[in-house]
Amino acid sequence: MVRLVGGLLLLLAVAMLPSLVISFVVGELDRGAFTATLLIIVPLGWGCFRYGRQTQGEIARREGFLLVTSAWLVSILVGAMPFYLYGQRVTLGMKDSAVVASYPAPTGRAVHGRCELPGAGEEGAEFCSLTNCVFESASGFTTTGATILQQGLWQKTYRQNPRDLPHGLLFWRNMTQWLGGMGIIVLAVALLPLLGIGGMQLFRAEVPGPTAAKLVPRVGETARVLWGVYGVITAVVTALLLLSGSGPFLSVTHAMSTVATAGFSPLADSVGGLGSAFAEYVIIGFMLFCGANFALHHRALHERRFVHWYDPEFRLFSLVVLVMSLVVFVGLLVSGEGSGWSAWRHSLFTVSSLATTTGYANYDYGLWVPAVPLFAMGFLAVSTLGGCAGSTTCGLRMARIQVLIANAKAQVSKLIRPHAVVVSYYNQKPI
Repeated sequence: MVRLVGGLLLLLAVAMLPSLVISFVVGELDRGAFTATLLIIVPLGWGCFRYGRQTQGEIARREGFLLVTSAWLVSILVGAMPFYLYGQRVTLGMKDSAVVASYPAPTGRAVHGRCELPGAGEEGAEFCSLTNCVFESASGFTTTGATILQQGLWQKTYRQNPRDLPHGLLFWRNMTQWLGGMGIIVLAVALLPLLGIGGMQLFRAEVPGPTAAKLVPRVGETARVLWGVYGVITAVVTALLLLSGSGPFLSVTHAMSTVATAGFSPLADSVGGLGSAFAEYVIIGFMLFCGANFALHHRALHERRFVHWYDPEFRLFSLVVLVMSLVVFVGLLVSGEGSGWSAWRHSLFTVSSLATTTGYANYDYGLWVPAVPLFAMGFLAVSTLGGCAGSTTCGLRMARIQVLIANAKAQVSKLIRPHAVVVSYYNQKPI
């Protein structure tokens, strides 16, 4: 277990490097927080990995669940460190204008910490609380999308004033969601052969849905295939958002949140702040695409044909999104809140964001007239159901709903014919 946690710490350190590079390139003070975090977790991770006891063979089921739980807790705590150290203005000797302006004989070193400065209330002040930092990290890695930030998110598509949060910190915020989208444990499973550990129990404990089907014979290879598909989709979304004129930084960060169906955005107005209908349609398409089972994407690439429509779960998911979007669209037309393609885009975007539990917004639907919020219960139901099993979405998953319906039908049949042998089926297979 210690060896696996050490490997996870090193993996998180590698994932943090792009944020560190961005902070140095842009020249912002969050580079001190990332540098300090790496100086802590790299030696610790290497020590655990180097001197931890070697585990041979397959992990037992009980150990698998313990390792998954421990790994998620470690990831969340490590993910909170850059936020907290930035809030405390750990600059490692780099010149901090806030400290310089507050002390008559400044050294440029944040000895007292940003949170102890008189009148501290500017950018990053919310990260002075360790609880807030852990909350933001947990929200990221679990792709929940809730945030404690009330200030610091950009009002424009660029960092407008010093009170806006820096690029590196916002990039790490989205990186936590990208890692959590596919599942950081699935990424660890892909690397387990390097540790001499069998990862099937970890895979079963992590992957959502009724079954943990392997795409290829080896579970480590399955994890690598899933992450490969995940990475390709992220690159495609990034390229399309670049074509919309969103800029490199916003394109990458929104692509990471889109494929993770997570919802963090550097912009205070979320996707609506991009000001591009094309970008919204791209995000709609890939929110729905990532709401489907990733095994279907791999199969479609392998067989070079659209296999999704043959999957009953995907058909139900598509039907729910389409019907709910049409209902909201009609409501907007009748209420006069929208017209034409604009109303349809707002309807489809809102329902897609809720159905995939992404949490993006292109319009404040809380401002719609009272007739439209009557669909709030429908919105809640859609977001509770979630997307498909094996996707990056949250919620119950459509597969479980279909299994529940199949079992309910079997129970009704048993009531009518008590002595009959009734078998429930899902996707043409007995449950």
